[in-house]
Amino acid sequence: MIANLLSGACLLTCTVTDIRKRVIYPILLLPFFIAGIMWQFMSRGRGVMDIAGGVFTGIVLLITSHLTKGKIGAGDGLIFIVTGVLLGTLENIRLLTMASVLSAVCSIVLLITRRCGRDTELPFAPFILAAFIIGIVL
Repeated sequence: MIANLLSGACLLTCTVTDIRKRVIYPILLLPFFIAGIMWQFMSRGRGVMDIAGGVFTGIVLLITSHLTKGKIGAGDGLIFIVTGVLLGTLENIRLLTMASVLSAVCSIVLLITRRCGRDTELPFAPFILAAFIIGIVL
């Protein structure tokens, strides 16, 4: 429950800044990361390997961001590092998969309706938040 509240608050904060400024501020993620580590330590909720696997998802995105010269934002990788601490490996991978599917569907609709081109950049944090909410509801 606490992990979901922290994740939701983190994703909501990131969504607002990603939509308004097209940037994810690492300084805004830091308190959620620290709170997640503290929560996992105090509650003994997830094992170290589960947390490490969740964080690894974000690290892979950071590496991909570097290799693609920013086509995937580094901020998205940082978000998944934080959600990895809070949600663990499997849930973090599910979150990434669902957010990617939602983003792809939205992109296809925008391309078909000619509201954007192939090079249009979309903020990814809103899709992560939407995927998180869908995951909670389902």
